[in-house]
Amino acid sequence: MIASAEDILLSKLEWAAISESERQIRDALRIAEIQSTLNLVYLRRWADELGVSQRLEEVLTAAGH
Repeated sequence: MIASAEDILLSKLEWAAISESERQIRDALRIAEIQSTLNLVYLRRWADELGVSQRLEEVLTAAGH
């Protein structure tokens, strides 16, 4: 199975919330910067479910989405 960029980004944000890892945030930001066609509806829906909505918005803003 191949994970989508959205799923990897969400996983990074979830892991960052658990471990307070700046590396995970940097990784998520890099994904958002590189991937110009992110499904923002999907990301926001699942970020809300996972409790990482604020971090997602910070990453998306920093990446220019």
